[in-house]
Amino acid sequence: MNPDRIRRIDNVMSGQARDLLARLARVGLWSLEPVYWTITQLRNRRYDRQEKHVQRISKPVISIGNLTTGGTGKTPLVRWFAEWLLEHQASPAIVSRGYGSQPGQPNDEYRELKVWLPNTPHIQNPDRVAAANEAITAYEGSVILLDDGFQHRRLGRDLDIVLIDASQPFGYDHLLPRGLLREPVSALKRADAVILTRVDQATDDTREAIRNRICQYVSPQKIAEVSFANSGWIDQYGNSSESPTVAFGFCGIGNPSGFRAALDRMDLQLVEFQVFADHHNYTRTEIDDLRQRAIQQGAATLVCTMKDLVKIRELGFDSFPVLASTIKAEFKSGQKMIEDLIQQTLEKKEK
Repeated sequence: MNPDRIRRIDNVMSGQARDLLARLARVGLWSLEPVYWTITQLRNRRYDRQEKHVQRISKPVISIGNLTTGGTGKTPLVRWFAEWLLEHQASPAIVSRGYGSQPGQPNDEYRELKVWLPNTPHIQNPDRVAAANEAITAYEGSVILLDDGFQHRRLGRDLDIVLIDASQPFGYDHLLPRGLLREPVSALKRADAVILTRVDQATDDTREAIRNRICQYVSPQKIAEVSFANSGWIDQYGNSSESPTVAFGFCGIGNPSGFRAALDRMDLQLVEFQVFADHHNYTRTEIDDLRQRAIQQGAATLVCTMKDLVKIRELGFDSFPVLASTIKAEFKSGQKMIEDLIQQTLEKKEK
């Protein structure tokens, strides 16, 4: 999708666009919101009232999901959970739908996680019950990490973690398609814990307001806070690199503004920033165009996210550097609470 169209859609949803066409578009989207709400409510009621529709498996399932569409930082958090489990002698396996993948190919989240967790099984299948059972039987997984699983209720879970992005917490307070909410905020009542991400991109007052709203549905003791820190740079060949100084940025992720804000906080001169659609599949022509524009503006480097870099490695490059920021999750609060919940989940399933 054209970057200008992406910005236009976001401005319409957020209410920033005030022209006549934008107002008419919001009315049209608003008229569809009750339909989505009804479908969501009926589906949740089915699972709430009829446990038979939930399929349990023999190993513990930890779900890491969202309340909204777009990026909340699931991938670095899935990595954190997997590394914690590995450090505690568990054998995690990741299960995900594979959203945004091409036929016969894994998606960008899979490719990125393989960089950091090369020996951890990751099965992508829209039938996540089948994927979880395969992870147990074929790969001897002792615990399943269900990536983006909050709305996928058919696979029973033993621990439900929901991520909320402090830079864009409640999807413009509207359900799809008028806003970005997949479910009403009240769905947080199903969560065992909430992790507020990108807290460094919100003021103290904003963060407190978000926490107060979450606390309507979740105990304040069950809220953790995380930021994503740049732990280094990696180039298109997989080698560690020095920090860039003058760069042209681009990305095709769910929350491009979060990545842009992270770049702006670095000691880095950004000459331009190009946004592509989430899960965008790059072509060599597009990368060549970005490189030419970078050179014309005096940039010595292209910079992107790991999700972008893992998709464009196969396109081939000349010596012009393309660097990705390597992001790690850092808990600002609530880490022990999350660790205790994981440990309790593992022990409970063993009994």
